[in-house]
Formats: sequence, C-alpha cells, structure tokens
Amino acid sequence: MAIPINKDDLQEAVDLLHKFGTGFEASKHCNVSGSTLRDRDTKGRKMGMKPRTKTIQSETQLLKKQVHDLKAELAVIEQKNLDCEGIKETIFKMVNKESSIPDWTVEPIKKTSSPGIPTLFCSDWHYGETVFADQIGGVNSFNVRIAKERIKMLTRKAINMLFKYTVNPDYPGLVLALGGDMMSGDIHSELKETQEPMMKDWVSLQEEITRMIQIFLQHFDKIHVIGVVGNHGRTTHKPVMKNRVYSNFDWLLYNQLKTNFKDNKSITWQIPNGTDCLVKVQNHIYLYTHGDQFRGGSGWGGPVQPIAKGQAQKLMRQAQIEQPFDTMVIGHWHTRLWLPGTITNGSLKGYDEYSFIGNLAFAQPQQLLWMTKDDMITFFMPLYLTKKQKLKPPEWISVQKYEEPGVS
Repeated sequence: MAIPINKDDLQEAVDLLHKFGTGFEASKHCNVSGSTLRDRDTKGRKMGMKPRTKTIQSETQLLKKQVHDLKAELAVIEQKNLDCEGIKETIFKMVNKESSIPDWTVEPIKKTSSPGIPTLFCSDWHYGETVFADQIGGVNSFNVRIAKERIKMLTRKAINMLFKYTVNPDYPGLVLALGGDMMSGDIHSELKETQEPMMKDWVSLQEEITRMIQIFLQHFDKIHVIGVVGNHGRTTHKPVMKNRVYSNFDWLLYNQLKTNFKDNKSITWQIPNGTDCLVKVQNHIYLYTHGDQFRGGSGWGGPVQPIAKGQAQKLMRQAQIEQPFDTMVIGHWHTRLWLPGTITNGSLKGYDEYSFIGNLAFAQPQQLLWMTKDDMITFFMPLYLTKKQKLKPPEWISVQKYEEPGVS
C-alpha cells in the first residue's frame, strides 16, 4: 500500500524544483531523491500549487543590488579615509608618509661606557582640567598654571637626572613618548564647567610641548617622538572604532608639533594611524598604547588584573600576526606600576576628585624615565613633580600636655 503524500511535501517539491531548476540540484537541499521530487512537483502542480520562493533570477537580482549597495558604502568609507588623510595635507601641509623608527635607535651603541638610550614617557597630563584641593583633603591641586610649572619641573628633572646624576652621560639621542590624554577634553559634562575653552587649552599645550622639545634639543643631538592617542581627547560622545585617531585632539596635537619642527632634521616622528605603536630601541621592542581599552580595576586587585589580562591579549595577538614585543607601555591608570613585561605611567595631574571619592590609592604627580641598552631596561626612575604635602591638624584639636593639679 502506497504511503500517502501530504500537501506540505508536495509544496516543498514545487518550491525546490522552481528554485534550483533540476531534481538533482534540489535533492541536495532535502532528504528526498531527485526523481521523487520531480514526481511530487508534477502532482503538486496538477493540484494547482505554485512556488512560494523567489526564483533564481530574482535572487540573483537581489544579490546584485546588495553588492551594489555594499560598493556604495565602501566608497563612502574610502572617501572618509581620504578626507582624514586630507587633514594632514590641508591643515598641516604635510605629505602622508608612514613614520618609521630612525636608525640611531636600533644601531649598536659605539661607546660601551654609554648608559644607553633614555626614554621619557609623558602621558595623562589632562591639561586644562582643574582639581580643587579643598575637595580632596588638600593633598593636590591642579590647573593650567600648575600644569605649566610641572612641565618645567619635568623637563628640568629629566635633564638633571640624565646629565648630572648619571655616569658617562653620552647618549645617541632621546626617545620622547607622548602617551595620550595630554588634554583633559570635554567628554564629561562636569569638565566643561570647570575649565577654559578646549581649543584655547590646545593652543597653550602645544606651545608648552614645543618649548620642552626645544630645550631637549639643546642637550640631545637627536630626538625620536612617539604619539599615541588617549580617550579624553576624543571629539565623539562615545569611543569609536573606525577612524579612531582622526577624531582625537591628541592626534591633532602631535601632528601640529610635527609641523612646528618640520624643518628640523634632528627630530623624527612616529604617529600611528591606529591605537598601538611598535618601537624598537636597541634590541628591545616596546608596544605603546594608552591603556583605556583594558576594563575593570575597581576590585581588590586594582588595575593590576585588567592590565595583566590586556597585556596577555596583546602578546597573543602580536604573536599571531608575527609582530611580537617585549614590553607594553601604557598610561591611563594614573598609577606607576612595574609589572612583568609592562610599564604603567603616573600622571601630571595627580590625585583628583574621581580618585578621592572612589577611594583609589594616592599617587603623586609623576612621569617615568628609563634607559634601554642592548635588550634590557637598565635604569628606571619616576620623576616626582611636587612635594608631598603634610596635613596639619587644626590647633583646637591639638593635644595639650597633661599636668597634675598642684604639681609645679
């Protein structure tokens, strides 16, 4: 006795034969043979059934439209990229040329007595922000005036440490790394209420860094400047992944500095179009990134856990693309940390209301200086930018010496 065929099976055969054209092709998309599908298709059509699916031709037309739309979107994206590159040519009058590491940073040091190549890491200056001392127990204060004083102090201390307190101070050059968040920005509404207009601060900041580089040029024959962007300099409300650096005032700042020294052959620049920057100094490879992509840090482990996890992820990614590194260098956390394979910088701003209310560990304003020789970091020094203030209790709670009544 033949097994009755239900209408759903007949309709499926009509649909498949109509879509794929032959029983052989249609059978690849179900558990029924091609001949059976043809029989069912015939029976179904005799019952007045019609295909429910679109024809191959209509689907091809749909795919062609999708491809056309995708090409149009790609053209828009490419145009945006061209516009971003046009910033360099239009605003900064420079040709878009990929920066590279200068030879002097990787060549063997001729004088074996030389301490190596120094790196000064400047990040998290938050220029333009105001920190109110009376809101954080009087342990720190910060504004543009104080920022300028600390920049001068940083320049002076770096030079003194390298030339007055180091044996045989003969250096091939200086690596000056700018690690992002150089400006406070206005990504938070409260920042707009307590600081000068952003562009005014930007102009003032590039003047300060220009002056710093000019002073360094009096002591070093060559300077290599690195610039990675932070999160506070962004112009978008939320972080973006596409064209991330082009919508950031840090990137604008670095390129303006490059323009300021465009005729000076003693300075080379490495300003990546992405968030990370690989720099080889002697036989040691550094990966510079701001560090804001590492999430967490409010638990018992503080920033150590997210930083260690982030470093492991970057190590894995770089190994997969055959671009390994030895040490990751980051800012963002405003805390000096020396972890295996990772250097974390302090900040110029120092302790603020966010840190105080969040009960985060106190950290003095500081920036890092270190030396690289061969494949090793041979010298590591935090440069403190203010004296630690000691709080004095009010006189009315001072403890008086107790004396027995009647005893002289």
